[in-house]
Amino acid sequence: MKKITILILTLSMVLTLSACSDNGNSSTTDNNISSVSSSESEAELTFDEKFRGLDIDLRYDEVIELLGEPDEKGGVSVKYLSYKQDDGKSAIVQFLHGDNPRIDYTYITDSKFEEEEIILHRRICDHENDYCSHDIYYSDAVCDFFDKCKKIEYEMNGDEVKEILGEPYSIYSGSLTGTIRYFPDKYHEVCVITYCNGNSKEEGTNSFRVESVYTWDTIIHGAAVAILPEEYKIGEVNEKKPTKEIEQLAYDQKVSFPTISVSPKKDVSLKDYLNDYIGEYDEEIDEGDITKLVYKLSDGKLAHVCISNKEPEPIIEYAYVYDPETKKITSTHKVVEDCDYEKYLPDDTKD
Repeated sequence: MKKITILILTLSMVLTLSACSDNGNSSTTDNNISSVSSSESEAELTFDEKFRGLDIDLRYDEVIELLGEPDEKGGVSVKYLSYKQDDGKSAIVQFLHGDNPRIDYTYITDSKFEEEEIILHRRICDHENDYCSHDIYYSDAVCDFFDKCKKIEYEMNGDEVKEILGEPYSIYSGSLTGTIRYFPDKYHEVCVITYCNGNSKEEGTNSFRVESVYTWDTIIHGAAVAILPEEYKIGEVNEKKPTKEIEQLAYDQKVSFPTISVSPKKDVSLKDYLNDYIGEYDEEIDEGDITKLVYKLSDGKLAHVCISNKEPEPIIEYAYVYDPETKKITSTHKVVEDCDYEKYLPDDTKD
């Protein structure tokens, strides 16, 4: 299996994807998930065999029962378990949301070389178009495009970007920032984010310089993966966020910025799909034609995923984040642009 370095970001953060891995790796398949279930065989298996044989539907308590107490456990909205290995690496189990959640994926990380080997990962599928996204596993065409993207460097101008990636789908330039958009396939959008520092002597789009590059997977909930750069600057300090911390941020984004409206899984209801991908919601508010699924975020705020039940099948129309202390809406997102969003807001919301 190839080793990859993955960092997942939220809208306001730029993190890293340094390599792609083949779809045919030892990632989980729908009908071919190895599991460890026999108490007799457990004693004969090494830790590595148990870890690599975890069933993706095992829950938090079951993993501890099988693997033993971890060297480290943590997480706020999203829990994880970490087991130190004799070779200095760590075996990590990342979970979905919930009190006793199921596994989301497992990986082995080598902090010395900053590499991570993904063992299994929950997949999100579009059965009608025969496509499955693993968040981190991409088609050869997309990986080839990513390789081109990694040739882009800070401070390049628009012409230099086009020499590497070709003609874009669109170019947008505002007063301070801009976006150069590409679609390597119909499921992914690659954005080159640019900025204008006011010191450039060039005009037009070339007065803007590259700040970051990332891709959006349009099937899963607002998930973005950075291609460039490996490090981003906060003041004068270069900083990399650890994967476990990024997972908290990625979870927050899944529920506060959904991009799907209906379930992309064939014969799977919308709520079941959300439960399978995100984990168990903390509260369901059912008002007949309206359903709101409420998820607790890592900062104590509440994300509401708002579903309309009027259509032939339920659709997500709107999402917002609510601060129960100040009773204010801190962010909103229209999944369906012309929806009547006000009907979803809580009655005690303050302006």
